[in-house]
Amino acid sequence: MAPVLTDSPVALVHGPFNGYGGNTRVEVNGAPQSVLTENPHECYFVPHGVKAGINKVTVTEGPKTASFDVFVPKLDIEADRTILEPSQSTGFLVRVSKLDDMPASAWKAGTPSESYNMDRIASIEPRFAPPAGGEGELLLIITDNTPQIATMNGAQGDRLVIPIKRTDLVNGTKEYRGTLTGVEKGTFNLDAVVVPLVAEVPGSLAETANPIAGGKGKPDCCQYWNPVVGNTCDDIVNSASCLEKIGGAYYKNSTCQDNGKCSLY
Repeated sequence: MAPVLTDSPVALVHGPFNGYGGNTRVEVNGAPQSVLTENPHECYFVPHGVKAGINKVTVTEGPKTASFDVFVPKLDIEADRTILEPSQSTGFLVRVSKLDDMPASAWKAGTPSESYNMDRIASIEPRFAPPAGGEGELLLIITDNTPQIATMNGAQGDRLVIPIKRTDLVNGTKEYRGTLTGVEKGTFNLDAVVVPLVAEVPGSLAETANPIAGGKGKPDCCQYWNPVVGNTCDDIVNSASCLEKIGGAYYKNSTCQDNGKCSLY
């Protein structure tokens, strides 16, 4: 998973998965998330409840859980004045912060082509080139939403692209100071986003024992479907009593199917 989460409405975790999103549980800071779609290689979910700074993402399928530390930069924009006259100038500040806990291992170079349009960034900033290995960077993209009111000095059109390296941070913070010049009288508007050019990081894996399985801790098909393990109902775990414990008396006489799924489930 990418170690930096910005304003994208969808987050991606690479598998392997069994391809059925209903068997996958994703949590952010302990809160369940909505899985949009899943295939054997990828799981997409809608991240809710994230906060600026470090966030804990867990992805669970069957007995296995992968945990990720994911960082969300905090963005602040300030200006000396917000209303300009023609030819009048003002300074502005864009601050990227809350990255002080992001380790060096999360700064390896990478290109998030599945989440961001790299060609569009190159069209905004012709000098842009994704990092070709080694340490990655974050791209701070500042947009002037009112170019008819004011222009940003040094911008390509109405945007500025500022690369941020790990060594540019001071206490997890990077500040960019720029200048706006008025075109006509009015109130200007700026916004900013961060695009991470860093590689995905592997999760920390943990495996939990099946709490219902009996006899030597063997996995039981009655709790989850895991064909990779080759689990089918056998004489070590009583499938009927297992099903009754999970689903109540209605399932007392049910049996496990050969594919590992419980019938009536």
